[in-house]
Formats: sequence, structure tokens, C-alpha cells
Amino acid sequence: MQSRVIFLFLAGAAFALIGIPVHAHHGFAAYSSEGTTVQATITEFRFINPHVQVYFDVSNEAGDPEAWQ
Repeated sequence: MQSRVIFLFLAGAAFALIGIPVHAHHGFAAYSSEGTTVQATITEFRFINPHVQVYFDVSNEAGDPEAWQ
């Protein structure tokens, strides 16, 4: 009985340690409560699992297009 409790504790600890890197895949730096509004022309849209990439041109102060993603 005691060996079963030790095994379950060690198995739970192993699963918890394995789950730490999975949770750390995304940081919170990219997520903010502040929004940014720009006028742009979308030049490309890539839906590649598990992320989406949107490429667009934004006019700078001189009126020249700058490529953003």
C-alpha cells in the first residue's frame, strides 16, 4: 500500500514537471489591454497551424510603405 502511494506521488510530480515547459510556450509580453489602430493594406495572410501571420504595408510619415507583420 505504501509503495503505491509513493508511486502515485512520483507519477504526479513527473507530470507536473513535464507540464511546466508546455505552459511556458507563450509569454504574456505580446498580450496587452492596450490597442493599436493603423490603416494598412494586407499583402499576405498565412494560416499555418498553430499560428496566423498577417503581413501588411503601413505608410510612414513620408508616405512610403513599410512592411509590417
